[in-house]
Amino acid sequence: MYRIVVELVALSVRDKVACVLVQDDALPGSPMDVAEELAVPVRHSLAALCGPASATWPLGQVGAYGGAAGAVRVAYRVLCPPSATANGGQWAPAVGVFDPAVVDALGQLAQEIELTTAAAALCPHPEFTISDLRNVYEALWEAPLDSGNFHRSVRRNPAAWVDTGGRRTGTGGRAAALYRAGTHRLTSPVLRPLDSCAGSTR
Repeated sequence: MYRIVVELVALSVRDKVACVLVQDDALPGSPMDVAEELAVPVRHSLAALCGPASATWPLGQVGAYGGAAGAVRVAYRVLCPPSATANGGQWAPAVGVFDPAVVDALGQLAQEIELTTAAAALCPHPEFTISDLRNVYEALWEAPLDSGNFHRSVRRNPAAWVDTGGRRTGTGGRAAALYRAGTHRLTSPVLRPLDSCAGSTR
């Protein structure tokens, strides 16, 4: 009989770099009790690593993979803000973690943010500037974005990217508008640049 190991692909954008949480150079994981739902051990592992605040972070299944000694690895993706701590783990640049679950999680997310507000979960705060949001897109797509074009892409989706009316004053003294995620799906997609290598084989 095969064993099921549930693994956690915790993603975060830190200093404009897409990162993944690792423990001893591997993804955090735990064996699954056959009576449990798959997401239960993931939430337990996440709470142990990142604390109770992680209960609200978006979670989704990535896929299933072959493991050692006939085990089946079931990977779940969680999106973490850059303030997330790692008790017993460390954040590593995702490009240096050679695991098919990480490659798939990043590839799926790179596609998802073209059509949804999923990138908001990786911003520093629930209310964020367009610059904060662009940093997330650039990290996940591994490509620079034209600031003017990106600004227009955000403004074309007022129900998804909601202007809160708040402002944040930057170091230059200019106040930037604050936004929050609204509806999940974008009515006008944000198109990734042709030179983006996100989702490619690493």
